[in-house]
Order: sequence, then structure tokens, then C-alpha cells
Amino acid sequence: MKHPNLNTKYIALVAIMIATFFLIDNLRIFLNSINGYLELPDVLRYSLFYGLQASLCLVFGFGFLKIGNFDLSIWKALGLDSGFLKGIGWSFVFTLPMLFGYWLTSGINSGVTYEDIVFWSIVSPFVEELFYRALLLGFVFRFLRVGFIPSALLVSVIFGLGHLYQGNELIETLGIFGITFIGSFLFGWLFIEWKFNFGIIFGSHLLMNLYWNIFDIGASNALGGWGANIFRLLTLCLAIVITIKKIRVNGSQLSGRWLK
Repeated sequence: MKHPNLNTKYIALVAIMIATFFLIDNLRIFLNSINGYLELPDVLRYSLFYGLQASLCLVFGFGFLKIGNFDLSIWKALGLDSGFLKGIGWSFVFTLPMLFGYWLTSGINSGVTYEDIVFWSIVSPFVEELFYRALLLGFVFRFLRVGFIPSALLVSVIFGLGHLYQGNELIETLGIFGITFIGSFLFGWLFIEWKFNFGIIFGSHLLMNLYWNIFDIGASNALGGWGANIFRLLTLCLAIVITIKKIRVNGSQLSGRWLK
């Protein structure tokens, strides 16, 4: 991959990332202000929202690569070019504790709808990983050459703040922020250590959300209860252990890049 001298273009590239964040992160507010948007059927409204978010990620990412003169396709830059199915396969292995844990301790959630499965378990994880991990974290780390820890901390704070609406009380809200912050940081680490494999983070997010929704674990938001979180913690631990073993064999992608 070609790494050009960014001295004359750095400000423009940073401006693109800032514009990308504010536009995509505030897209819901903009759409809600359009007359008649909130009266649309849920399926159409969600489709427009997530479709526009994903499209903007591709447009801004493409513009960033062109202005920065990076010799890399948008698909490769976002981790969508190869190894996708392999990543999905490993994510299935990672999430086995949640699958078997909820299956053995909980029944099927009779209130789950196709919207819960399609939008909250598939579409939403895809767009969130595309925006927060592949675009924001990936581009800041790879192309703006900011260290992993500051990059991941920034993205994880933003990701956590974006989920605060799910909380009704202070303790619950802080718990939701903590859970989503940790999840974002870990997913960022997985994305990079698996050589920017989008399938790893998308598959893990998809399956974790799917099991969270289809099993009756008594969770009304991302925080959940102690019982549900035991199996979620085991899933994250399994992902960490497998990834560390992979690093010991193939080496780390973060060598010398933790802080700068």
C-alpha cells in the first residue's frame, strides 16, 4: 500500500473525517425534520436511514482515499474485499457461548419480530461496524497514522454516547455506556488484529445482537442483566483468547502502533 506524504493534505483529510462523523451521526435528526418522514412505514423509514448511512460511508471513504492519493480501493480500505466469509466463520465460533448459554437457560422470545431480526440484528450492526470501526477507526489508524489506543478511545466514546438514549436512569445509562464502550474498543482491536477483516466484526456484532433478540433473556436494552452478561462476557473472552493465539503465530498488526 502506498503511503503518500500527507503534509499538504492532512488538514483536508481530517476535515473529511470530521464532516463524515457529523453528517452521518446527525442523519437521523435531519431525516426526522423532513415533513412526512416520521409518518412513513417503519420498514421504509429504517431502509432509508440505514441505506443513506451506508452510502455516505462509501462516498466519504472514496473521497478520502482520492484526496489522500492512497493506492487502495474503497472495498479493501474498509475490509470488504477478501476474507469476509472466513471472518463470519470465526465470529460464529466466538459467539458459541452466547448461543448455547441462552439456548440452555432461556426460551425463544415470542415477541421478536422480523424487524428486530432484519434491522436490529443484521442491518444496524452492518452500518455501525462500517461507520465506527471500518471507516472512523480504520481510516484514522491506517491513513492518518494515529495510534490504536487514542483512535479506539475516541471512536469508543462516540459509540458509547450514541447508545445513551437506551437508558432511563443514571446507573442504567452509565452501564450502557460502559458496555458499548468496551465492546467498541474490543471490536476495534479485533478488526485490526485480523488484518482489517470486516467479516470478523460484522459477524460478531450480528450474532451477538441476534442471540440477544431471539432468546428470552429479559433484556430491554444493550445493558441486560447479570445472567445474560455472563455468556456475553464468555463470548468476548473466547474472542480474545483465539485472537491472542493467532497473534502468537502470525505476529501483531499493532506492533509499534499502540500509541502512535
